[in-house]
Amino acid sequence: MSGLLVSAVEQRDYPTVRAVILIVAAIFIGINLVIDILTSLIDPRVRLQ
Repeated sequence: MSGLLVSAVEQRDYPTVRAVILIVAAIFIGINLVIDILTSLIDPRVRLQ
């Protein structure tokens, strides 16, 4: 995916750059959500509100 991003930047293919950044951001948000949920299940001091 990083190779695709580099080649898209070099060719000024902005829609592809936006799509790759959007996908990376969605993965990042999803991983953070899973980690927050697991932390609340593992650590009893943390509560979901």
